[in-house]
Amino acid sequence: MPFLRGLSKARFDSARDQKHLGFTLVELVVVIVLAGALASATVTSFFEDKAFKGRIVEDGALAFLRSAQLASFNQEALTVRFEKNAANVVLSVRVDSSVVVSRSFPLAESSITAGAVGSGTSCSEISSTINLSFNGVAEIESVDSDGFPVCVNGRQSVCISPAGFAHPGACL
Repeated sequence: MPFLRGLSKARFDSARDQKHLGFTLVELVVVIVLAGALASATVTSFFEDKAFKGRIVEDGALAFLRSAQLASFNQEALTVRFEKNAANVVLSVRVDSSVVVSRSFPLAESSITAGAVGSGTSCSEISSTINLSFNGVAEIESVDSDGFPVCVNGRQSVCISPAGFAHPGACL
């Protein structure tokens, strides 16, 4: 074959290797489509502002209630008070009727509802002041056996058990 005599084996091998140096158009299109699908799924979660702020409120309420329980050990007459005003839900810890610490949660960021003392595990609007009284061994007085729910954005987010322990999730 006279036309192949001019090609050395090295030149033929390098020509074959150059043929496989890039990606095909189909491979590039598939990668772009997959990257676009992943980006659209993750970008929408960044713009779910209400869900993000709701999670911050859940964590803040849980931390506040746990610190109240710790403060109630060996201390009589400690009360956690839930109050709602026009712009905030205010949680406060009171000892002998004086406020020790309080935390406000803006209603613009999330909707906080709570159960009524001794009325099961459903949440309703905080229409009046709710007081949870802890005894000297950090147990809640006047709570039914299921616990006291705190709901954020319509779902049970925090439960305070009758033993006084605040945990994430629904009451049983």
